[in-house]
Amino acid sequence: MGDPSAKRDPWRWPALLLWLMFFLAGLVPEPVFLALREAGGVLTQDALVNSAWLVTLGLAGYVAVFGLRRCLEAGLSPAEAQDRALLLGILGLVAFFNNNLMIFFTAHTYPLMQTRFQVYLVGIGKLLAWWYLVSLLIRYYAFADHTVFARIPAIFPSTRRRQADRADEAPAKADALTAEGAPPNEGGDGPRPRDDDGASQRLGEDTQG
Repeated sequence: MGDPSAKRDPWRWPALLLWLMFFLAGLVPEPVFLALREAGGVLTQDALVNSAWLVTLGLAGYVAVFGLRRCLEAGLSPAEAQDRALLLGILGLVAFFNNNLMIFFTAHTYPLMQTRFQVYLVGIGKLLAWWYLVSLLIRYYAFADHTVFARIPAIFPSTRRRQADRADEAPAKADALTAEGAPPNEGGDGPRPRDDDGASQRLGEDTQG
């Protein structure tokens, strides 16, 4: 569900537009890297980094850190948030993988079927991961769904087991409270503790009287 107060945030649309610019750059890391280096007037022999993988690693890392912060804000434990951040980082590496998308359209001319299969597999995987991450951002900003990153699947089985155990404990606690027969508070904040000691003391006073 969206947050009504977030829908009045004037910065969510500029932030989403900026993210989309980053993601478009991640589709073609090498041309973007070369264009930035040329715009900065940096010569190849003077550059500290001469690889477009800098764009891939930078964007993937930023997506992972962003998802980590959003998961912590949604109430996940640090271990659960780190699990999802790792998944986002892996998806970012796939989405921003440094390859030439044009070979995806010319792969049918390759003589070897194995080579064509590899090209199609990498291209389709890259586009699917790219679109999945974009859809998360659209739901987060456009629809104010602030728990969207917390609901992505967990990688490690231990994290999934902890979530399953916590989900099983919640109905058990509710059944235990119901079995005790404790009357609810007037404010509806949960069961009201039973005042057995006070009732026994009043009963004793009445008997003595």
